Amino acid sequence: MANPVIQFDARQVVSRLDALRAVQMRYAGSQALKKLGWELKQHHRQWMESGGFDNPVPFTLASPRYSPDGLELRFRISTDGPKGQAPASYLYPVSTQDGAGRKPVYQTRFASFLRRDGISTMHPIPFIGGRGVRVNSYGNMASSQYAQAKAGLRRDDGSFFSTPDGRKSGPKRGNLKPGIYQRKGRSLFMLFGYAPKLPTVGTKYDWFGITDRFARENFPRYLDEALERAIR
Repeated sequence: MANPVIQFDARQVVSRLDALRAVQMRYAGSQALKKLGWELKQHHRQWMESGGFDNPVPFTLASPRYSPDGLELRFRISTDGPKGQAPASYLYPVSTQDGAGRKPVYQTRFASFLRRDGISTMHPIPFIGGRGVRVNSYGNMASSQYAQAKAGLRRDDGSFFSTPDGRKSGPKRGNLKPGIYQRKGRSLFMLFGYAPKLPTVGTKYDWFGITDRFARENFPRYLDEALERAIR
């Protein structure tokens, strides 16, 4: 899909300017676009943290990026992230890009590990609220627990186990629900449940619509302000 473009026709603006302002148009336009980029970044962040997303983490809030280049401005969601966890990837399922409705959730690194190691092709869902699950300040499973479960499943010493487990033949353990468990002494804790199919989420992040409306409502004013500053 091609990147959407928002264009402003400066010819009509220039025709209404006096000679002094017209000379400063290119400089003022570049300054106005820089301001637009900064304000768009703040606008998207405000949308995210004021109800757009549920308790977004700082990495998500910092994901809007802008790059001014003369009379062009590139505004995007970051494609940079550790080990493939880029905001542009994990926000895609909730964005209206490529259509509204519902999309499959982002495939996590932990799910990819389970598939790659032959443990399960089902989708793991953290059992938030379970006695064995540790959560961070944002209500998500702690990253250290993902790492601990991954290491335990690879050790295959019974401290962590998957039911069913594609590496082993035979039925799943007892009457346990499909998922990943941790054993501590005589206690057993469910850490993840398994969904047979990749769950879907509703698309609610109209990135282009939010950007387009804000730009059209505010850029003319930013340009007027930049022109006034340029001729002082």
